[in-house]
Amino acid sequence: MSKILIITYSYDKTVDYIMKKFNHKADFFRFNVDLFSEYKVTISAVNWEIAHGNDTISKDTTTSIYYRKPAFPDTSEFEIEYRRMINSDILAIIYGLSQQLFQLLYGIQVQKQEN
Repeated sequence: MSKILIITYSYDKTVDYIMKKFNHKADFFRFNVDLFSEYKVTISAVNWEIAHGNDTISKDTTTSIYYRKPAFPDTSEFEIEYRRMINSDILAIIYGLSQQLFQLLYGIQVQKQEN
């Protein structure tokens, strides 16, 4: 079954509303970035999969991505010099997943723009 990947954070009430309102029309997978450690992210050369509890989503089952407003997890338990690296790695994973899906759906490569 095809799913919509929603990249957000756990306190996003708008996503709560959207998922409740449209749950009969679409199958959603919510990826709360602030709870990153609760998810299992598997990436290979040809596919990716995110699992949370009994729910999974992969490149092959994703029809679209809604990048809402993710928030980074609390990294205060780590030394300060590692916090930026952890957040950069999380962003790289999210960017890689979305770029791979975009290439699959549209056959073109997404270019990251610097502000």
